[in-house]
Order: sequence, then structure tokens, then C-alpha cells
Amino acid sequence: MNFIKLYFAKSGILLAVLALLPMMSACGDEGPTGTSTASSSSHNAGRDCRECHSLAYAGTITASQSSSSGVTGVRITITEASGAVITMVSDRSGNFYNPSGSPSGGYTAVVEGNTIQMSQLPTHGGCNAGGCHDDKSNPGIFVD
Repeated sequence: MNFIKLYFAKSGILLAVLALLPMMSACGDEGPTGTSTASSSSHNAGRDCRECHSLAYAGTITASQSSSSGVTGVRITITEASGAVITMVSDRSGNFYNPSGSPSGGYTAVVEGNTIQMSQLPTHGGCNAGGCHDDKSNPGIFVD
């Protein structure tokens, strides 16, 4: 009898842990370790990637200002205050990301050859963060 109670108690704990694993791994991991490419894939397009992932630069490219659909294969070029150039390509979700760089000194960004003046000097690389391209303070980043 005690064996049956122990078995079900351990099974219940195991099931609870298995049920929680996907939620535990959804955020808080170190995320991508490389730079986005047209063949890579990610998730949560339009959200601030840096809420969960350790990335220097990250954001989402959409087809137009009124679209929420991500665009694959768009080249984003960042020129940091130091002169360092970082190039990314949006992935299959429209997201771009790179773990390397130093955005804190400010930078300029060019999307597929189109330079758009930023309304303020950026001091971090979370492009979809609040106050940046969050579709509230400033429009999202789009190709149109």
C-alpha cells in the first residue's frame, strides 16, 4: 500500500516538473549565441528581445508601418560610436539580433540602405523596447 502511494506521489511530482519545463525555458535563457540570418528562426516578433535574452542589438523588421508581419532577409547595419560596424540579416520571423557590440555610446542604424533619422540618440540595442520602436512612442522598423 505504501509503495502505491509513493509511486503516485513521485509520478505527480514528475508530471508537474515536466509540465513546467517549457515555461521555464521560454524566457530567461541566454538566447541566441550568434547573429541572425535569413535561414535562422526565432520567436515573439515585435517584442523586446532583451527582456529575456542577452543581446547587444535586437529588433523586428515588418513589411510596412501598418503591418505586423515580419520580413525575412533584410540587412540591418549598425555603426557604433567607436566606428565598429555590425551587420545583421532578419530571420524567418523578421527578427534580427546580435550578441556582440557596445550600443551604450550611441549608434546609427541603416535598414537595406535607407537611413532614417532616429528621434533620439539610442543608448541600448533593444530596438523594440519601450520608448524606442515600440509602435507607441515611435513607429516600428519597416521596409516599405
